Amino acid sequence: MALILLLAVVPLTVFNGWVLSVMWNWFIPNIFTTLPTLAIGEAIGISLVISAFLHIPYKEDEDKELWAAFISALLSPVVRGLALLTMGWFFQNAIY
Repeated sequence: MALILLLAVVPLTVFNGWVLSVMWNWFIPNIFTTLPTLAIGEAIGISLVISAFLHIPYKEDEDKELWAAFISALLSPVVRGLALLTMGWFFQNAIY
């Protein structure tokens, strides 16, 4: 299970970086015209720095089985990223 989690960290990190770059490029350069757009690699780095400072320790849910907690840990960032993109897309299209 630890190997699966380690193998999932790389795609989840890339996905988080992609979400950050899309959200940044939709909103930030339009508001702050002197700031550049953000490439995925740069967004991955920023995402890693932010997560290092905002790390929230995992609170073990004793009611969940191990596999349920594992799947939840893998799906949570994807669902959060897709929700952010959906809201961002809506507001980006509603504003511009």
